Amino acid sequence: MLDRRAFLIATTSASVCATVPVRADVVARRHLKLQTTPALLLRAETVARRVERLTAERIRIVVGVPSTHSPLDPFHLSRDITFDTLHALTDVHPGFAFFAGLPGALGMPLDDLKRWIATDGQSVWQALQSDVRLTCLIAGTTRHGSDLWTTQRVTTATALSQTSMACAGATASVMRGLGANAVLNRDTPPGSASLDPSGMLRSCARNALSRFDGPVALSMRNATWASLPADVQAAFLAAANSEQQKLGTFRMSAQPKLYAFSAHMQSAVNRVAEAIVADIAHKDPLTRRINDGYFSARRKLRTPYAHCSAMQTLSSNCSNAIAIRT
Repeated sequence: MLDRRAFLIATTSASVCATVPVRADVVARRHLKLQTTPALLLRAETVARRVERLTAERIRIVVGVPSTHSPLDPFHLSRDITFDTLHALTDVHPGFAFFAGLPGALGMPLDDLKRWIATDGQSVWQALQSDVRLTCLIAGTTRHGSDLWTTQRVTTATALSQTSMACAGATASVMRGLGANAVLNRDTPPGSASLDPSGMLRSCARNALSRFDGPVALSMRNATWASLPADVQAAFLAAANSEQQKLGTFRMSAQPKLYAFSAHMQSAVNRVAEAIVADIAHKDPLTRRINDGYFSARRKLRTPYAHCSAMQTLSSNCSNAIAIRT
């Protein structure tokens, strides 16, 4: 039991600590490791430094790029946070494909996608994160849809046969459906596909694989997020929300020649995309809920193919037109 003298000393010290600001250099700092892709490195540095400023450097973030070309696994012990497109999380759960930006003509403008996530889609977005034990903070955009980078203009699907492509997520599935050998290489423009290796890619089919840009996100394990004080969580949210600038054009070794897919090629991409998304929608009950909610919101936009869900638009002759490889 404290005597009166000890009680006065303790209460006086507590009062002083409560009224005098604590210097940032004497506060215990926490170091977090953030990993990203080469194409997003500068943007990740910007977000990290913003979090550090908002927390008076109580949080220090070391930003790096893994040496391997494997997907950025947010559960890997070598990292606390990942900064990447949501395409990278489709291997964690297929439901992320709907939030990453669906391929072909099945996409949704990013502003409308974010509005859906904040309103009617909020419950399935939160359920998805809870299911995989991740916290994902949307922080920016890929600037444009999924492009196709190659050494020369692509006019037929046979030109892609047996080629080795760098891409991820549903984009990779579409490339396989077109006959390419889709492989992951994180040097590719965010959300796009490119011929591998990417040294002399001079042709770019703009928005060929998806017409709308997709979100970039800060992702971390729920346990990591829960361990952060409320003001630090607020700093991460503020840094993510302020990341409104568009990503700069991905620079290749030469000035690319931009072109648009022919109607025949675009139709082929759309048919494969419909089959891919219809298959994704059947993966599990949560993904089916996400599919239904997504296309319900999309119908209100009056965009192409918005009249029905991917499962309903699956053409009976799709697999006959293009060999779908999964």
